Amino acid sequence: QALMMTPFQKLKVTIVASNTLNGMHPLHACVNIVKEQGFLSLFDGLLPTMLRRSVDWGIRFGACSEIKHLILAHKEAKHYQSLYNRDTNQPTTISSMDVAAAAAATPPQSLTTTELLVASFIGGALSGLTHPIDNIITNAQKP
Repeated sequence: QALMMTPFQKLKVTIVASNTLNGMHPLHACVNIVKEQGFLSLFDGLLPTMLRRSVDWGIRFGACSEIKHLILAHKEAKHYQSLYNRDTNQPTTISSMDVAAAAAATPPQSLTTTELLVASFIGGALSGLTHPIDNIITNAQKP
């Protein structure tokens, strides 16, 4: 992704920062940048972009995965707690349960859509910690 997006971001930053390129069509501005700064200048900021994407995705998916595990563990704990009588601390009798009821007594194995959305939202919010790297990338791409 960084390899594909860096030239476009370089083009955007250069057009915004330049008085001469600001009203120009993006294709003409790109040709102008390549003539003045060289083709490889389109990849200025590639390394910080790769670093940012790696850290961003690591935080986003790592946090999301951990939150999903925490939610499942909480649901499982609540499930097992509901199988015990709180007053006597004895398990409820399941000998009379039929097969369908026994299957329903298994702990939850999946998350609801709402729980998945919450985990994803928190993971995405935490990935905002990589925002300072964006400033480094923009400074690396200024003309």
